[in-house]
Formats: sequence, C-alpha cells, structure tokens
Amino acid sequence: MMASTRVPLYILRAPPQLRPLLFSRYASHSTASAIAEHVPRIAQPSLWRSLIPRFMRRDAGMASKEPKSQGFWSRFLANPASGVIILAMLTGNAAIHIIRIKRDMNLYSRQADQKIELLREVINRVQRGEDVNVEKLLGTGDPKMEEEWFDVIREIEKEEKMMTRNERQRLRRQARKEEEKKEEAEVNEREAKDDDNAQVKKRPEFL
Repeated sequence: MMASTRVPLYILRAPPQLRPLLFSRYASHSTASAIAEHVPRIAQPSLWRSLIPRFMRRDAGMASKEPKSQGFWSRFLANPASGVIILAMLTGNAAIHIIRIKRDMNLYSRQADQKIELLREVINRVQRGEDVNVEKLLGTGDPKMEEEWFDVIREIEKEEKMMTRNERQRLRRQARKEEEKKEEAEVNEREAKDDDNAQVKKRPEFL
C-alpha cells in the first residue's frame, strides 16, 4: 500500500499549468530528503567531515581555484621583464670585457712608452760619451725587469706585424682600384672607337 503524499498549499494555489512542474520538483526534493533521513548517520559524509579539524578542512571549490605552484624558471620566463634582464646582463658582460681589454692595452702602451723612453735616454747618454751603466739601467739580471722588456718587445713586434698586414691590405686595395680604373679606361676607349667606326659607316659615299 502506497504511503499518502501531502501536497503543499502553494502548489494547490498555483495556476493549473504550473502545478505539474512544481509538484515534480517537490517530489524529487522530498524523495532525496527521505533517503537521506533513512541512511544511517555513520554512513553520512557530514559525520566524517565533522571529525576533521577545521584548519585541515579543504573545500573542493576552493582547491580548484588555488593556482598551481610553478618553478623558479617558469615564473622567471613568464615575467615580461625577463628578456630585458637577460639582455642587460649580456650587454653588461660585453661592456666589462671591452673595458678590461682597453685597460690592458693602455697599460701595455704606457709600459712600452716608458721602456722606449728609457732606452732612448740611455742611447743618447752613450752617444754623448758619458759613463753609463747600461746593464743596471736596463735591468739586466732582474727577472721582473727582463720580463717587462720581453713583454714590450713582443707588443712592438705584434704592432709591427699588424701595421705590415694593414699596409699590405692597403697596397692591395690600391692596386685593385688602379686595375679597375685601367679596365674602365680601356672599355671607354673601346666604346669610343666603336662609335667612330659606326659614324664612318653611316656617312654617305658621295661626301
């Protein structure tokens, strides 16, 4: 025998067209409530959820909204300023390297100038007939002074090789330009002769 169902008053007062919809919603809700009431309390999820401490509870909706933790490089590459930072680092390293090279070149140039000036002074004093201790002034026997002289000599040889190479390149460029000019003059002369021959051929025979 089916149990009698009590219909709420708001469904009976509703228009006839809406009564089936309201009654179906009411029936489904009442059925779910009845099932939940008949389930033992030990099997209800709310009981076990209440046993978990509040600070350890985690809502499913809140968990889905939490952003996933990313690694350092992922966050770094996702940052729009990362490209500027990398470019600045590369530019800074290149600038530091150029400054170091310029400093070394200036140091070698000053040492070479000092040694050349000292050598010139010693030569002038010897030419004037003065009694000069050349070995002492030039640092013969001193490993540090001799190493400095070797560095200066190597630097001078390197500069001479560079100057010789540049001079050879300059002479090659100059010779190439002269050849191009000579070829251009020959071409112009040949074209001028061809034009003269063409005019002679076009001239009438009775003239």
